[in-house]
Amino acid sequence: MVLASVVNQAGAFTSSVVLSKSTVHRQRQLFRKEFAQKITEQYCLVKSVVHWDGKLLPDVTGEEGSNVDRLPVLLTSLEDGSNKLLAVPKLASGSGKAACDAVMQELTSWECTSHVIGMCFDTTASNTGSHSGCCALLEQSVGRNLLWLACRHHMLEVLLADAFKVCIGPEILRFKKFKESWHSLTYQQIVDMENLQKTPKIEVSGCLKDFITEQLDDTHTREDYKEFLVLAGLLVGLDINATIRKPGALYRARWMANAIYSMKMELLYDGNETVLNLTGRQLHSIQHFNRFVVNVYIQSWFTSRSAPDAPVNDIHLIQRLKSYDDSDLRNVGLKMMLRHS
Repeated sequence: MVLASVVNQAGAFTSSVVLSKSTVHRQRQLFRKEFAQKITEQYCLVKSVVHWDGKLLPDVTGEEGSNVDRLPVLLTSLEDGSNKLLAVPKLASGSGKAACDAVMQELTSWECTSHVIGMCFDTTASNTGSHSGCCALLEQSVGRNLLWLACRHHMLEVLLADAFKVCIGPEILRFKKFKESWHSLTYQQIVDMENLQKTPKIEVSGCLKDFITEQLDDTHTREDYKEFLVLAGLLVGLDINATIRKPGALYRARWMANAIYSMKMELLYDGNETVLNLTGRQLHSIQHFNRFVVNVYIQSWFTSRSAPDAPVNDIHLIQRLKSYDDSDLRNVGLKMMLRHS
């Protein structure tokens, strides 16, 4: 509207100048189509692994309560590790057949079906089912076997959730109370570093301390990964110049919050007994969970990003589980690994 007013006032243009909103919209659509076609033609095809992961999102129509299944489909190059987003199609359902059809359609449209040698996926039944799972159907569609790369991050999310249920249970009411009472804590973000180094909350080997220190120096994709490492380092007595931050959001998608909350509560318990108001059993369950996280879980999580090392990292995790001194956590961990073998 502003542009039309300026043009009309100036009177310097011929009548061929079109200031129609619908015409501009059509031109933008045409440009996007041509640009997308150019990207497809210039994409260099190499041996790759295909990734997909469904997500329930609000529909673009904007209707209240209107959610749709979206399936991002990506390729990871085996030459340089670069990622290429192919599309984010909308699915009619969350079934394995619908996911397979969407993945296959994008691979075909990009003419890269023959270059795919593996699949990376989470371990839900819609993906791993032997008859109607997306992985089995995709192998049938391409006509050859593909390498199955089950996402280690997803596997370890399941392990942490299972361990949390064994130690603490399904309810997280005490975590909500901890967040609400944050400003009433005596020390809040202050930790007695000198005392922690002399008598750490959790006794671990020097190798594990070195591993945590090495990971602290690394760059991580998410801020809660770094916070997770800092809290673990404080529990084992590392000299870390850090403060304990106010607890953040707590919901199912942010599953690592369970470990972060538990470690903060143990670190701040001394001197805040009356504020936290934990029974002996509740305190023991939190300590129980933290010891499993530090001794068994943390090494597996921060080495899970390397697909070539997945077999040996799985073996190391099984060895740590087999030698763990708590039979309940040991059994639930080994069952999880058996389900994901």
